[in-house]
Amino acid sequence: MLSLILLSQAWRAFRLDEYRPSVPSELFDRKGRLITTFFQDQRILVKEQDIPLELKQAFIAMEDNHFYEHFGLSPQGILRAFLINLQAGQVKQGGSTITQQLAKVVLTDQKRTFTRKAKEAALALIIDALYKKDRILYLYCNQIYFGHGTYGVEAATQFYFDSTVKKITVAQAAILATLPSSPNRYSPLKNPRLSHVRMQHALMKMVDLGFITIVQAQKADEEARMYYSTLNIAPSETAFGRRVDHAPYFSEYVRPILEKEFGKDALYNEGLKIHSGLDLDHQDAAQSALWRGLRAQNNISRNYFFSKQLELSKQYAPLLTLAQFAMNLPTLDPEKRYSQYEMHMEFFDDFIDPLELVNLGFGGNEVLDNFLVSVRVDNPFANRYLAVQGALVEIDNATGEVTAVVGGLPFNTRNQINRALQMQRQPGSSFKPLLYAAALETKKVTAATQFPDSPIVSIDEQGDLWMPENYSAGFRGFITLRDALRFSVNTVSVVLAREVGLGNVIPTLAKELYVTPNQIPYNLSIALGTYEVSPLGMARAFSHFARGGESIEPVLLTKVFDRNKKLLKDFTPKQKREQIISAGSATIVRSLLETAVNKGTGRSVRSAGYGGYAAGKTGTTNSYRDAWFVGFNKRYTSAVWVGYDRPSISLGPGQTAASVAAPIWAHFQNKVSSTIQHEDAYLKGGGVTKVLYCTTTNQPAQESCAEPYTELFLEGTGPETGNKMDLRENQELMPQTPIAPTKPTVHTKDFYEGEDE
Repeated sequence: MLSLILLSQAWRAFRLDEYRPSVPSELFDRKGRLITTFFQDQRILVKEQDIPLELKQAFIAMEDNHFYEHFGLSPQGILRAFLINLQAGQVKQGGSTITQQLAKVVLTDQKRTFTRKAKEAALALIIDALYKKDRILYLYCNQIYFGHGTYGVEAATQFYFDSTVKKITVAQAAILATLPSSPNRYSPLKNPRLSHVRMQHALMKMVDLGFITIVQAQKADEEARMYYSTLNIAPSETAFGRRVDHAPYFSEYVRPILEKEFGKDALYNEGLKIHSGLDLDHQDAAQSALWRGLRAQNNISRNYFFSKQLELSKQYAPLLTLAQFAMNLPTLDPEKRYSQYEMHMEFFDDFIDPLELVNLGFGGNEVLDNFLVSVRVDNPFANRYLAVQGALVEIDNATGEVTAVVGGLPFNTRNQINRALQMQRQPGSSFKPLLYAAALETKKVTAATQFPDSPIVSIDEQGDLWMPENYSAGFRGFITLRDALRFSVNTVSVVLAREVGLGNVIPTLAKELYVTPNQIPYNLSIALGTYEVSPLGMARAFSHFARGGESIEPVLLTKVFDRNKKLLKDFTPKQKREQIISAGSATIVRSLLETAVNKGTGRSVRSAGYGGYAAGKTGTTNSYRDAWFVGFNKRYTSAVWVGYDRPSISLGPGQTAASVAAPIWAHFQNKVSSTIQHEDAYLKGGGVTKVLYCTTTNQPAQESCAEPYTELFLEGTGPETGNKMDLRENQELMPQTPIAPTKPTVHTKDFYEGEDE
């Protein structure tokens, strides 16, 4: 019977050769740089030759003085522990050697029972017979728990000292050596005084064993005193809490994807090597540019919000009086000259609840309802005022790799919505290039076709009116499609959709957005960007203009390997190169977008200091609720969105995309320009004919033309064949003529505004 038990324990000991400790999985960017790690227990394996002698000696001094002399068990330690436990009537002290501790944490359960101690002792004897002492100590150093979620000497050194085990000092080694026996009690974070006393004990034992001199111990103690006096890590901190994550919005988005594909156990314990399309240079630039822009915009929009609240407070003074009387509240005179902030604070703290009740009971109006809803929104700024949020996402036109993802203000426990990938909002006028491309595909219009910029009235079956307006509140008469996009003229977009036919453009729009046609409302308002799209969806759609109309599949993850470098999965899609729009249409729209940046509503990109190649479009929705800029350089397409999480809240009067989103995009381009200057450009086109046009006449240029420019046409649609649609001859579309919808529309009262010129 005894021989069977010994054989069983020997077999368990042999498992040390197959032992696979839990190792965090690592997420890398496309250049092989670490983004973050995924783990439950933080363990970083260190090579045997990289464990310093001082650290080994510290463990021997504190845990097993006769480690190199005994055969796996310490008779003196066992006798001492036996007497203490016998007196206590339970297991109070272990007396375990380093070999026994290794057997306990690796090969047995860790319940404090006499049966487990017997198994542990038998395993220790066998392990000592099978393995060299240095091998046992190496396994111990990589396995033992050091508190605060750290396992192994490397993870512990990084957590406690922000260093690596290769550079460990005698003082640091002594501190670590005190932790295995009771990580919680001797934690330098939780009990610095007790930890220091215990560390001094470790130094004295190292001196007694001849590992260090008294002088070395004194220097180590001085170093330790400095460490404890400057220690500023919270006692509740853990390895997971201090985990470095250079792209939290991205890593938290791919985490569930990886969990589903490989399982939680593999992701958190098997040391997967996960490669992605992210580029940390672009990611850092995106975070810097967006957060800088959002901080500035918060200052502007917060003042507008306070002003609006003060105005409403005064407007509803009678209702406040009623609330005071009904609820026995302290007197608040809205007519007093409160500062905006003081008025906001007092109003928010004392009056918002009763005012909402009174408004509900006595029939307040819609304006007040919207106001009450807006001030109820949770906000990151100490729950006192709202925060403007934003998103920035970038995609590589050549590979489809998503190289930057920022989903909002800095990621934290209260701000985790990935607005770049998971949120959909109305893109406003930034949607117009997609409509223009779809219209060009019909070959019924060209970039030089002239359209009437005039009032439009649409009447639905219930008799309600819809009147799209231009930002400038004026009209230009007949203008070309190029100038219509340049100045972001809303009326022309509606006329374009109306005359080309929604039924002719929606299928192409659906292809551009990778949705089905029935998902896009058969409604003229889509011409002004009322269909909701994510920032990644807009970037993907605009990439067609850089790719010559070819489709693209966004690439978040590329390849995943196991800890032995074996390929587990290749996520990289095979780009099918489907032609979403013709190369000619893509080339023409790209030209229109270049004009929009250089001479139109997007020229704030230039005034913000970006001088490189750019093609893009601004987009501002009704009442300045959303601000967009979507555009591309010679290699990458990126989208910027700015707004509040609650769509009903305005950024403030005059806060157009040109002043809000475009500068963020420009600052981002300035930051990444140095990193992409040596990369190959990726702008594809073709399928067009070029004709010299005259700026003043919007007709083919004559020799007398003072301002000629090159206009692009799809083959077969140039001036030599005649414009396919001459709207000057269509008297039904002359100014002041209402346009009825071609099909019953979804009613909207919103007037979607274009950009400030």
